[in-house]
Amino acid sequence: MRGNPDVRQGVIALHGFYFLYYGLQGVSIPFLPLWFASRGLDSAVIGLIVATSFLPKILSTPVAAHVADQTGQAHALIASALAASLVLFICYPFSSAPAWLFTVTLLLNAVFPAVLPLMDRMAIASGRGRGSYTVMRACGSLGFAAVTVAGGYLIKTFGADWVIWLSAALIAACLACVRLLPQALRAAADETPVERVRLPMRDVLRDRPLLLCIAAASLVQASNGFLYSYSTLYWTGAGLSTALISLLWVVGVASEVLFFFLAPKVLARTGA
Repeated sequence: MRGNPDVRQGVIALHGFYFLYYGLQGVSIPFLPLWFASRGLDSAVIGLIVATSFLPKILSTPVAAHVADQTGQAHALIASALAASLVLFICYPFSSAPAWLFTVTLLLNAVFPAVLPLMDRMAIASGRGRGSYTVMRACGSLGFAAVTVAGGYLIKTFGADWVIWLSAALIAACLACVRLLPQALRAAADETPVERVRLPMRDVLRDRPLLLCIAAASLVQASNGFLYSYSTLYWTGAGLSTALISLLWVVGVASEVLFFFLAPKVLARTGA
């Protein structure tokens, strides 16, 4: 498998896909609230939009993952979610009405995050036994950092609309990579009979260790939520430029990259 050129190409494509996918978040998470502010929304409305936007993926992400498990059509699902995300980003500039921006953001967060579990499972399957998942994930963090810095300078130079156009360009680049991604999920679906489960969440809710893991992940996400919603607005209000704000965001990402490169050695000694 290691010598198979198709497998190597798929793994390389996954590295690039992680870089681009998290690169998109590197411009949208720090700077989309700033773009909302440029359309005349106040911080309370922006906070409401950003906070509420997390709700749709609570349903859409497990549904997309379940469909991928049952059908093996991960590539088609990823492509569909990215295409819908591209259309929604292009819809943003056509109105500054809060209701319109709120609706587009809800729909965007119903489709774009659904890519992540499919991508992670593909990466874990492709990197199993070679320890390359953490490197792929580190590529995502590097993408976030690189695009955050580039986006900060572009927005400072050319204006807040670059949040939208840079995001759309990154989604288009992700779409171009989909056909190169490894076929690991599809092959697994073809070779392994999948038990059809009507209510898969019922088994999840009965698994106490898994519920504790979900609760811990929820607390981590909750701590990020306030930062995502208000930090850029707060720093802008304090007189910092978007170029400097982008560097502040990179500080946390740099420690994340370091962790991912050290993780295989740490986990080998301690376990998850």
